[in-house]
Amino acid sequence: MVHNRATVEILFPVTERLAHYPNWSVDGIIEYIHSEEFKTMIQKRMTRRLTALDLGGLNDAINKDYYRAVFQYRLASCIDPSNATWISKISLWEAHIDKCIHSLLDIQVLAFSLDPYNEAIVNLFDYFAWLIQMNSPDEILRSSG
Repeated sequence: MVHNRATVEILFPVTERLAHYPNWSVDGIIEYIHSEEFKTMIQKRMTRRLTALDLGGLNDAINKDYYRAVFQYRLASCIDPSNATWISKISLWEAHIDKCIHSLLDIQVLAFSLDPYNEAIVNLFDYFAWLIQMNSPDEILRSSG
């Protein structure tokens, strides 16, 4: 929408004034969305939201609500898809709830998103696939901690 002036012009007359926009006009809205102030505000909001999701996921995992922890980290990965930490945490908690195939697929995505041409990462993925075929999630988690 930011790059679509026609959309802003259509929505402007039916949108209630937002106080934090200094110049309430079509041009003012477009200008503000491209400003450093707006970008900084959005970045701060995103950081706060990701921190809340991370703490929520950790709290859910501590309380052994692994399904909810997976949900929290999936939301975080939608907001910040380039952060491999979210996929790693999703995979960990999926292993706790016997969703080894899902966990394996998440690790595959993580491995190939980091560096699809790195043989060490591909070998690590192969090892993880072998590990979940040979052991239960509890055995894997006990041996890693």
